[in-house]
Amino acid sequence: MNFGHLMVNETKTIFRHLFFRVLESKTSSLTQKSIVVEAFHRYIEEPQNLIALFLNYDCNTSSQSVYEQMIGYLAALSVPFGMKMDAVCDRNEAVSGMIVLDFLIPESLQRSALSTLLLVAYSNRQWIERFECDQTISFGNSSNFNSSSGISEFAKHLEKSVEPQGEMLLAGSVGKKMIRLFMPFE
Repeated sequence: MNFGHLMVNETKTIFRHLFFRVLESKTSSLTQKSIVVEAFHRYIEEPQNLIALFLNYDCNTSSQSVYEQMIGYLAALSVPFGMKMDAVCDRNEAVSGMIVLDFLIPESLQRSALSTLLLVAYSNRQWIERFECDQTISFGNSSNFNSSSGISEFAKHLEKSVEPQGEMLLAGSVGKKMIRLFMPFE
């Protein structure tokens, strides 16, 4: 069962009032900050969680950008203390919303945060690979296009259904290739 769509407000509250506060606090212990980074790591391991976080918060104009803030905190934790604002801002002028943590971050926490940031890229790549079509399928290719009706073979076999867990399923096939796409929605 998937209850993610029912817990949008609760998820935002957990991120804002628990995770982010622990990370920005000077009085939080290294263990507490490490637990939060580990929680991010485990959350990000499933690509659908990351996509749902982005779609439900960052794409929603009436909500805070939780995905962006999480990435911002991980980036701030992974930057060495001596290289904080001066060196980073000189190289990138478009960092107006950059999160700056003004306390010393132990190397173990920096490495853990950097590892989690790399996992974000890996997780996004996994999500893309789940739905990547074979390079031989080309919608402009005459073998996959029915010129008499003007409809591609893929579009002819496309099925759409709404799952009870708040997900939309798009499925289609071209020849022996089957493509399934699950998209969570509110």
